[in-house]
Amino acid sequence: MGSLSGALSSATRSLSAFEQALAVVQTNISNAATPHYARARAVLAPVVLPRQSVQPGLGVDVLGTQELRDRFLELQVIEARQQTSLFDKTKRILDQVEVTFPLDAEGTIGKGIDNLFASFSRLSVNAADFNLRAEVLRTSNDLAASFGGAFEDLVARSRQLEGEALSTVGTINTLLSEAAQLSGNRTNAAGEINLSNETRLTQVYNDLSELIHFTGNPTARSRSPPRALRCWWA
Repeated sequence: MGSLSGALSSATRSLSAFEQALAVVQTNISNAATPHYARARAVLAPVVLPRQSVQPGLGVDVLGTQELRDRFLELQVIEARQQTSLFDKTKRILDQVEVTFPLDAEGTIGKGIDNLFASFSRLSVNAADFNLRAEVLRTSNDLAASFGGAFEDLVARSRQLEGEALSTVGTINTLLSEAAQLSGNRTNAAGEINLSNETRLTQVYNDLSELIHFTGNPTARSRSPPRALRCWWA
């Protein structure tokens, strides 16, 4: 009777373990399309019996849930996103500045310098000509006005970027606060991985990688978020 009871207990324990394993599989299927979700698996192990025990095996038990996440590849992705974001934002800012300095449009610095040099060249042939002298003064004033317009345009763009930077800093602070909270809750009381927190933490790090540069490995299991070196808008 004891043997039958032990066999039933072993079967019950094994069925419970496989039920938990199936639940992990179901979670994997449900989150197949979730960004940054990593597949997990239940770690099964046989129940260990004392050496002197004569009872048959007591089945298997679930030791925990293992997340199949490649930390090295995730770090490579974050570093690539950081570089891409830096280049994209630098290009966008330089494209805005480039509009202020066209090469040959009327009223621009480049055209003003050409006109000034041309007026001086004509004046050098006939320095006594008052019309040529007036032309030199006019082209000089035009060039000065072009410099003034370019300066005002750069100031306006600088203020616009400052406003965007303040908004970006607010976003960074929010993401860092969330990362700190998630980093402290990566496992539950039983030591099992919190898959939803882990997925969200990976998403937060990827969002941060487009705004700041990390030091160290943010995907490692630490209790604190990564420290920022600089913001792409700084």
